[in-house]
Amino acid sequence: MATRRGFLGLLTGFAGGTALATYTSIPDEYLPPREALPPEIRPEEMDTRSTTGTTTGDTEFPEDVRERAREVGLATRDAVVYLELRAGNRYSVGTGWILDDTHIVTNGHVVAQGGEVTCYTADGDTLDVELVEASQRPDVALLRTTDDVPATLSTGSAEDLERNQPLVQVGHPGSVGNWVISLGTFTGRTGVLGTGDTLKTSVPSAQGSSGSPLVTLDGDVVGLTYASTIERGRFPGSAPEPTDDRVRESFRTNSAALHVPIERVESLVAEWS
Repeated sequence: MATRRGFLGLLTGFAGGTALATYTSIPDEYLPPREALPPEIRPEEMDTRSTTGTTTGDTEFPEDVRERAREVGLATRDAVVYLELRAGNRYSVGTGWILDDTHIVTNGHVVAQGGEVTCYTADGDTLDVELVEASQRPDVALLRTTDDVPATLSTGSAEDLERNQPLVQVGHPGSVGNWVISLGTFTGRTGVLGTGDTLKTSVPSAQGSSGSPLVTLDGDVVGLTYASTIERGRFPGSAPEPTDDRVRESFRTNSAALHVPIERVESLVAEWS
């Protein structure tokens, strides 16, 4: 299946690939059309003109916020699943979360390759699942199970989020581990590259985080993680420029996580159920 890999320098899906892969290949139909790229906006202007809100950088959270995030993360873990997908010689992983007694939410691009899906719970059990439906934009997919589920997550309102509000994510960033709890803040909304209303946060994410629930400190899901933007990135087709001449001994990317608002997720679930 054809892919447009150049797009991923700016918008990166988080589903894991093989050990040799550096990023996920997303089918063309899961990418915004090229006409969604506004040519009048220069790359260095992208953050201020195409988004509302910016990343907060290194946020120093009070100890009580960190402890509350840990409590919420631990409680959320039971309803988060590890999705392993095999199709021929292709292998990928992603995250999902249990919405109710029969439904699991993840991303459309996580299940796009098709094939066999193995769904692991935090206690090591597996759930038999089948794909109900998947959406291209927004990037949402719904799985169904008839097995007993260990836990479910309640949903809140993305409309009520406030700038710099602490938010928690639980997922499987492959370079870090599984059922990893991460903490960041809500930084705004964006319509990045034609994807529509999207939540933007500073919550740390990586490959494998796709499909993770974005949760408030009250334990309510307000978003579905699906990608990241590289701050000060360039649009596909623009000429890259050399960075400064420092010799680096380690790399740190300045990126923001993107999430489908829970209202859009619930609307699709209601339509598909």
